[in-house]
Amino acid sequence: MNPTKYLLDTVAISEAVKSSKNSGYMDWLTNTDNDSLYVSCLTLGEIQKGISLANDPRLHQKLEDYLTGLYEAFEGRILDLTVYDTDLWGKLTAMAQKYGKTSPIIDSLLASQSIRNHMVLVTRNVKDFKQFTELSILNPWSE
Repeated sequence: MNPTKYLLDTVAISEAVKSSKNSGYMDWLTNTDNDSLYVSCLTLGEIQKGISLANDPRLHQKLEDYLTGLYEAFEGRILDLTVYDTDLWGKLTAMAQKYGKTSPIIDSLLASQSIRNHMVLVTRNVKDFKQFTELSILNPWSE
């Protein structure tokens, strides 16, 4: 049996650098093998967007350093977006739209990557992903 692989969404990546970290998430992260953790190029792009919007030079530099660290920490475990991901995304979003449901594009692309790569998506924003019935979701945050 293959070990479980986890795709961390942006909220999961961001939790680790918050000043007030969620203990449930941090316990899960600390006790999970780093080699089973993956990040999407989409999440890295969202972080870059935040960097580009930061007006405070100190925050800008802190986020730049963090992003550089993520590229190093996840070397070999960064998922690029493929034509197969986008094909599945088209199918999933069309099916959802037929039932009157929509999802932010990046969230639905993350769901597609996670499903296609047989990964569990780690997120606190479960409601944004519930419409994707094939998706395995883990919310290790404590309330």
